[in-house]
Amino acid sequence: MTAGGLVVNKKSEILLIFRKNMWDLPKGKIENNESFKNAAVREVVEETGINRYLTIVEDKLISTPYKKFKKGEKIEKCVNWYLMKYYSNDLTLKPQIEENIQKAIWAPFVDLEKYYKNCRCYVKQVLEEYLSKTIN
Repeated sequence: MTAGGLVVNKKSEILLIFRKNMWDLPKGKIENNESFKNAAVREVVEETGINRYLTIVEDKLISTPYKKFKKGEKIEKCVNWYLMKYYSNDLTLKPQIEENIQKAIWAPFVDLEKYYKNCRCYVKQVLEEYLSKTIN
């Protein structure tokens, strides 16, 4: 079980992380007795260094499947994604090096397409779901 966050700041920029040579969104495993929502917030905080003024603004935005390989074995997983707003003016990010996160950035909407070329397949799905809801 995995949960993650699509985080939008006051400038309408999206929080992206760069891990294993691809752009991604913060996500991770749910710990014992933890809700999907709490896990999503915790993972965003741990992986990017933001820790206050973060609020889930929509129940589950979308669920996306993905594959993980562990010791040569393919494991099918699913991530529950939550839309989050970050209300602070402090846009400082601190990538979690222990999780192989090389960078964390705030990407302007107008630049998102350039990240699509080198992102995990589900990132585009999550962003398109968010954009479809903001346009309609």
